[in-house]
Amino acid sequence: MIVFAYGALLNLIGDNHYNKSAVASEGGIRTVIEVMQAHPKNTELQASGCAVIMSLAYNHADNQRKVVSEGGIEEILKTMQAHQNDVKVQELGCGALDNIAWSDAALRKRVKDAGALDVVEAAIARHFMGTTAACERYAEHLIANLDTV
Repeated sequence: MIVFAYGALLNLIGDNHYNKSAVASEGGIRTVIEVMQAHPKNTELQASGCAVIMSLAYNHADNQRKVVSEGGIEEILKTMQAHQNDVKVQELGCGALDNIAWSDAALRKRVKDAGALDVVEAAIARHFMGTTAACERYAEHLIANLDTV
């Protein structure tokens, strides 16, 4: 049932700045992180949670900062480590982290200091043959960005 709610959120958010702001101001970021924390073994929920965070953070500086202040970086990294064998979790986790760190040096530093480089490089090494093109793109961009910190 929660996966359908995530799907509805993703459809609502799209690339709509206003809707992203509205979801965040109504506690959507905190709720997604809480659901991820409440269901740590549910791979589908973890992947979907990363997808929602990725979308909320895309081209939205306020939401990027809000994800960080709500503990989103740590939750994404914990999810990626707990679901190391799931390529979708790795892809969406890399994408979420990439969108958080995209254009703000301070947020890049927070992502890097949380240990993202090790987790992302391990994901790429572990899934080298099975990694999707999107995962490689997100991971490579994130690693390049974190190398600037």
